[in-house]
Amino acid sequence: QDQIGVWRNGTFYLDYDGNGRWDGAEVDRLYRFGNDTDAPIIGVWAESPISVAALHAASAPPAGHPAPEPLTLADVQPVVEEAMLYLPPELEGVSIYVQMVDLPGLMVAQASGNTIWIDPHAAGFGWFTDPSRAAFEPGEQPGHLVAHPDSEAALRIDLLTAVLHEMYHLAGHGHGDDGLMQPALEPGVRLLPPADLDPADAAALEAAWAASPHEALAWLDELAAANRRRREEQSEQSLHVQAVDEALKLYWQ
Repeated sequence: QDQIGVWRNGTFYLDYDGNGRWDGAEVDRLYRFGNDTDAPIIGVWAESPISVAALHAASAPPAGHPAPEPLTLADVQPVVEEAMLYLPPELEGVSIYVQMVDLPGLMVAQASGNTIWIDPHAAGFGWFTDPSRAAFEPGEQPGHLVAHPDSEAALRIDLLTAVLHEMYHLAGHGHGDDGLMQPALEPGVRLLPPADLDPADAAALEAAWAASPHEALAWLDELAAANRRRREEQSEQSLHVQAVDEALKLYWQ
């Protein structure tokens, strides 16, 4: 009762005595902060978890970069479905919400609780939303793909990588120096999660990648599909994709 209020025209009104009505500033409270166009986000702010669980573009878009189209729910849905192939086991049975909201600076995605926020414009780069690998070729390390230089993917931030990155944050994984959990992402790069392998299989994958990256990727696809079938048999996975546009930002009231 002393933590829930409403946000209206740039002012936060707090029902301090919890009686469901406004009793004036002497009893209830009102606060003015931020800008009229800002939307409050509920979270545990003492340790700034959102900044810790954020993915950033590695740099700002260069001058003359093609203006991006804003992300839509139709763009997000197939990418999330592809990401579920690699869903961490810690998230089995957990409902995940994906929302679109303008994020500050070079931040392109962030996660907290069971929600992933996606910046509609990917910090000015725009999103590459095709979950297939047609526009990519294998990089030097397992799970590292590089877009063909003349492709649209080379100009954009990869949405599948961002969704996977934030899913792994929700599963408790922190940032790493390289791979999927690196804190910054270049355009034209797709990063896939490491396979859940024992050391012998991991060494075999390293060798297979060096010999034939395309065959190694096909093997990883088969492993992901098998994991998905196993998890579907074990539990019902509920994943909700929720697009939030300007008209719905105040819906929480």
